[in-house]
Amino acid sequence: ASAESFEDQLPKPTQDTPPTAVIVDLRGQQDLDPTTLNMLTDYATKLREHHCRFMLAEVGSTARATLERTGKLDDVGAENVFAATEQVGQSLFDASARAREWLETLR
Repeated sequence: ASAESFEDQLPKPTQDTPPTAVIVDLRGQQDLDPTTLNMLTDYATKLREHHCRFMLAEVGSTARATLERTGKLDDVGAENVFAATEQVGQSLFDASARAREWLETLR
């Protein structure tokens, strides 16, 4: 899928959006091209501007290396990137738990 069609599926924050965490599952997405990287980091910035949080789950080692090499890991925040494990879905569960913890701190 192209970055544009992927972006179209993401929720659009507005001034009325309450603090929310958006978790994107990257399982199987090893090749993060520059367009996709820019779209993800621009979206992370947009969410931060609306007091929301962007997280990546099921991030494979190649995708993580690409994030690090391009400096995009700093844009997303290393604390918001959850590595894929042998147990499918575990990092998605971990990201969800971290998101709930973050939301609890805002109450």
